[in-house]
Amino acid sequence: MMSKKVEIRSVSNAIAALRNALLGREHTSHLRYKDLSAPRSYPSPDIPRGPAHKLSNNYYYDRDPRRQAATPQVIYSASSEQIQNSRGVQEQSPKLTATPGSIGFEDSILY
Repeated sequence: MMSKKVEIRSVSNAIAALRNALLGREHTSHLRYKDLSAPRSYPSPDIPRGPAHKLSNNYYYDRDPRRQAATPQVIYSASSEQIQNSRGVQEQSPKLTATPGSIGFEDSILY
């Protein structure tokens, strides 16, 4: 004689009656189980193998080619020549001396 199939995560009849009385409604389980769900019948992905598939010597920074380390580039060098005008002579602006007077908003307020 075959035994009755046990429900997944079921409780006894007394506990189920008490639970439904305290809830004020029939309890609905929102959990999903493999036996109650539709089968997964999608095909496996066909991904080409690459350098990240090796088992050893696979460092984190090597996994993505966008993160390859590169030598630093010189953006500015203090020893480079300055840009000169078309005559080849650097023009120097005249040095202006500081003049006394109102220089800001706070100085123009009269008390």
